[in-house]
Amino acid sequence: MSRDELKRAILLPAALGNWKVQEGLVEVILDDLGSEPGALPLLSHALLETWTRRRGRVLTVSGYTAAGGVRGAIAQTAETVFRQRLNSEQQPIARIIFIKLAEMGEDSLDTRRRAAFSELITRATDTSTIDAVLSILTDARLVTTGTLEPGDTRVVEVAHEALIREWPTLRDWLNQNREGLILHRQLTEDTNDWLKLSRDSGSLYRGVKLKQTLEWVKNNADLISLAEQEFLDASQKTARKEAGQSSRLIRARWMLAGLAIIAVVVIMAAMGV
Repeated sequence: MSRDELKRAILLPAALGNWKVQEGLVEVILDDLGSEPGALPLLSHALLETWTRRRGRVLTVSGYTAAGGVRGAIAQTAETVFRQRLNSEQQPIARIIFIKLAEMGEDSLDTRRRAAFSELITRATDTSTIDAVLSILTDARLVTTGTLEPGDTRVVEVAHEALIREWPTLRDWLNQNREGLILHRQLTEDTNDWLKLSRDSGSLYRGVKLKQTLEWVKNNADLISLAEQEFLDASQKTARKEAGQSSRLIRARWMLAGLAIIAVVVIMAAMGV
């Protein structure tokens, strides 16, 4: 949207509701927005938080500043929704959703990622619970949902990357388990590749990679999707099968070696050596 269009998006709704906007506020907001992509969700959050800090019927610069500006406002909204609109059972589900919607970057430069709805279904969640939480988060304009072809795959992503950068609670979740979450992102990608390859056994984990992943999963089972668990179960089954085959092969080789030694001894004895 152009600067003029954004200005109208601020002033027209205010006028319809008989709200006044302090002189200079619009310019401050537009300067903060700059050329930021997806400006409307940010603008919506900023105006809502500014409105809650209004002076009478006037939206003020001081109220906007107290809300944290364009980027800080979305963090204010996220914290309010998480603490006040989600109950004690829904909060852990929301935590799982937000963590899965962040792409782990180097030096904490995390970005948003689009996740398939199926990634959100874990042993700790179910479809109806996730839908209920997503309904609250989408109403608050914190996340968006949609579908992708082929197969009309249902997907979820945060409404704006500023949420990942500016919300302290989410930053804490990501930083507390950064190395593990990077490992988890790889597990997600490898599981998706395995499914695309019709569950090809060649795509499964083995050796050190399987051991490291299973060790992390012990303390983070609530983050593992059902598909990822299926992938790990198949990896363990295949690893055990291959280990058994290897063990039998080794025993067979030792047996052959033993028979060869016995044969040599018999021959030597027959020759009187």
